[in-house]
Amino acid sequence: MEREALLMGDLYGLLNLEHLTFEAGHKEIKKAYNKLALVHHPDKVVDKFGDAEKDLWLKIQNAYETLSDETRRRKYDSSLPFDERIPKKEDVTEATFFELFSACFKLNARFARKRPAPSIGDLDTPYADVKKFYSYWSPFDTWREFSSFDEYDPKDAGDRYEKRWMEKENKHIRDKYVKAERKRLIRLH
Repeated sequence: MEREALLMGDLYGLLNLEHLTFEAGHKEIKKAYNKLALVHHPDKVVDKFGDAEKDLWLKIQNAYETLSDETRRRKYDSSLPFDERIPKKEDVTEATFFELFSACFKLNARFARKRPAPSIGDLDTPYADVKKFYSYWSPFDTWREFSSFDEYDPKDAGDRYEKRWMEKENKHIRDKYVKAERKRLIRLH
């Protein structure tokens, strides 16, 4: 297990799934967790279970619980660094157009509610497939969320009025990110 994964809080790295990251399915996550449990579970290392081992086990458990819960996983995946760049006009040539944009659309498809995302195709792609591609991406339905940018934790509120105010402020912050994301996706296609 990589030391950097522990230090940075990389949940996929903790479960040795860094090669799959967001593409890891529930079966892979469970299998990775079970494999680590055989080695790091407190019952398995009774004689040498110190603070470091306890801390590692708690991190492994947290990684598994987060990645196996769809809501928590989406929140976590949305907070990971993401290459949002769109190829610039000056970088795109007739020869590189499909290669550059195919990679860009593939990156963005990771946040798609509806899967699989259609391929951009190439110069020989039939018109019906091109139409299908644009029909899919124009109203792109994303599950990406921005609660990681929330400024307030409603659990810390003193009363329901303060809680509502905090929730309203957090929603306002998230809405800015949602709007920017929508603009970026419109520029993409």
